[in-house]
Amino acid sequence: MLHFLLYIIIPSLLMSEPTDEHFYSGYGHAALRFQCPELETDFVYDYAGERMDNRFPAFMAGRLKMGLEVMETEAYLAREVAEVHEYPMTISDTLLYALCTVLDSAYRAGFNRKYDPVTGSCCLMLYRYMNEASRLANIPIRYGPWTEDYDMSIRELSAKYSTHCPWTDVMYNTLGDASLSNRNLSKPRKVLYPEQLLERWQSASIITNQYSVIKAGLSSREPSKCSPFLVTGILMFLAVLFIWTGWKPIQVLFIVLIGAMGLLQTYLLCFSQLPHTDWNCLLLPFNLLPLIFWRWRRYWSLPYAAIIAIFLVAIEVPTSLTNLPVGNFNIMAIYYVVASMAVALFYIGIFIHSKSPITNNQ
Repeated sequence: MLHFLLYIIIPSLLMSEPTDEHFYSGYGHAALRFQCPELETDFVYDYAGERMDNRFPAFMAGRLKMGLEVMETEAYLAREVAEVHEYPMTISDTLLYALCTVLDSAYRAGFNRKYDPVTGSCCLMLYRYMNEASRLANIPIRYGPWTEDYDMSIRELSAKYSTHCPWTDVMYNTLGDASLSNRNLSKPRKVLYPEQLLERWQSASIITNQYSVIKAGLSSREPSKCSPFLVTGILMFLAVLFIWTGWKPIQVLFIVLIGAMGLLQTYLLCFSQLPHTDWNCLLLPFNLLPLIFWRWRRYWSLPYAAIIAIFLVAIEVPTSLTNLPVGNFNIMAIYYVVASMAVALFYIGIFIHSKSPITNNQ
């Protein structure tokens, strides 16, 4: 409880548990709460993106924006489906005043930032707001030493903090471009996830170690039953089965999959403004070129399969094994390698069965 000017202001940090409600909610969420019992006000400052409900095409195009919004705590809790924890904040009146000044300025700016929950997450923005308030108030914040987390890349941090949400991590590790693998990014720019924000603020005594549950809700820390391991395993099985049988339904399935992924990749690369979706590792096995030149598949299918296999064996596997997350096995590389090898085996099957008299005229 802090005395702010003539009134008592009670600041706190709200942390929502991870859920699978939305793509980015698999990491949880953070916001700031300010209560004034004398004025009977209770508001939450929430840095978030425009809602994706019924706006998925706008999201994929990169047209959504992010910014700071203010709402009553009751409305905020009604919107959250996850369990919400509240951590009391212990900062001086001067720093609190500076923080309110920074937050009000950000709120007046509106939703003016490009939608970027990867390197512009709610936790990172709250961390920046607090540091900006520290400079404004001329009150240094003495954080504890950086942990080994901050020697990781964003991709590796994602692997660590999304173990309960593997599909989110798959998206980071496949559609995400090479910028997410940069370990040399400055440490303050890597405070991206709720556990990290808690650690940094607790190390500086900005918040206490105790919390209260102010809303019971859903939590999805259990892995999805339809896991990436299951899907990639099925793809590999079907690819081997196709080599053996040349079964047409399997060929159609792979063509649809490669075509859909190729269209998505082409759109993200050439037309979308969504951050961190430039060149990525999926472009080699999943692109539109094989479909464009499908008529001549018997000539290019085997060399193309060899190119995919050589890339995986010579580049992707050694790179993944030598760039493991600190204390964590890079399982995402296994998913990518298995899926890509399944595509390579499919093209081997195309080569074999395109030479067959039965399928030569398909």
